[in-house]
Amino acid sequence: MDDNDLYSHTYRLAALISVGAFLVGYNTGVTSTIVGEPRWNDLMNPAGNWAATDSFSAYNLSAVIGSLCAGHLADRYGREMVLVLSGLVCAVGTLIQVSSFTLPQWIVGNIVLGWGVGACFTGIPIYLSEIAPATRRCQMMASEQLAYYAGFQAGFCPRWLVAKGRINQARGVLHRLHGADLAKRELKQIQVTFRAEKHLNLSWTALWKSPILKLMAMTCGVRTFQQITGTHSIISLTPSLFEKAGLCVADDCLFATIAIPAVIYHSTWIAEKWLDRFGRKTWLKVGTNVMMLSLSMTSVLQLKMEQDPDWYGRYMVLPFPFLFYIFHNLSWAIAGSTYASEIFSTSLRARGIALSTALGWALNYFVTVCPSLGDAIGGGLYLVYAMICLVAFVFVRFALVETKDMSLEEINRVLLPDYYSAAEGAGGEDIDLLSVHEHTE
Repeated sequence: MDDNDLYSHTYRLAALISVGAFLVGYNTGVTSTIVGEPRWNDLMNPAGNWAATDSFSAYNLSAVIGSLCAGHLADRYGREMVLVLSGLVCAVGTLIQVSSFTLPQWIVGNIVLGWGVGACFTGIPIYLSEIAPATRRCQMMASEQLAYYAGFQAGFCPRWLVAKGRINQARGVLHRLHGADLAKRELKQIQVTFRAEKHLNLSWTALWKSPILKLMAMTCGVRTFQQITGTHSIISLTPSLFEKAGLCVADDCLFATIAIPAVIYHSTWIAEKWLDRFGRKTWLKVGTNVMMLSLSMTSVLQLKMEQDPDWYGRYMVLPFPFLFYIFHNLSWAIAGSTYASEIFSTSLRARGIALSTALGWALNYFVTVCPSLGDAIGGGLYLVYAMICLVAFVFVRFALVETKDMSLEEINRVLLPDYYSAAEGAGGEDIDLLSVHEHTE
């Protein structure tokens, strides 16, 4: 059977779950446009620019809380229930926003929406990483970048079903997702891991103790470099950069704000086909190098343009912001998110992803409230980000382990071999005993 036919049900689920990315991206883009319009200022009457900033800050802080809550809810009620709840909360937050006539009401809507988005951004990577076959996990996670919500028709995650003792249901889900042969082997791996983890007595505190702390450090490192390598700043600085290059005029750089998201969107299709073929570390290293080169060249060209505004070579700056975002999308946005969502064990995955996602939102909050350095240091800001990319490359090269084509259970044993070997030895009972305690609903 052709692989595409074998995984067709999995692809449909991934596409369904990922519809929300489009909605979240649309909401963010529309909101950013609205708060800059005179009509919004006349209606809301904000007390200075900081009022709008406080609104976005409240959104980001609420997303931190939503991310943390989602980790607990995903373990207790199931991954798909978190997606349903986050969708409902986002709908409520959006309704409050569109019906707002005062700034406090608008901020309340942002807070409610932020909680839902934070929960959604935690629930989707958990769900996608657990239903995806090992050889297609990056491809499935790439769909998250193309779209995002609609978890109402999603089925249960097989690993969560095993954790709740519902073995027959887990077997049926795996059979539909991955085919009969792979389902049988994967179910056995899941049961072995679950048996080991029952004796490890893993809890929230285990995330901060050795050897799980190593996984937490790897995940938080990935989330940190996702946020601090310039992805949020460069897109806001690009219009002024193009203006200095003579590619647009002041207050009319719509080209930059539309073209970059369009390029990012189309570059995501590259990930659908190629990311799983070369591995996470490969893409992270290649992407970080291209980002560093793009930032360095942008810094040099902007400094030259500041010294000589009429310099004939100023147009050479055009491709570098696009190169930066294409390779940030392929590396840190997709390969990085895939890596951060697959290295935890089943019992800790929801909590680990929740904490790391909350860290990402917290860093995003600080990026939002910190004054821009672009006007203060000009082209030097790009050089600062290039140096951060250099640190990121060292992190990827020496701290991360390649997980290409591995099942989630195989990743557990590669990253923590002694930990799981000892636990499995202490388990004692046979795997088949798990099915004796099975219950169905």
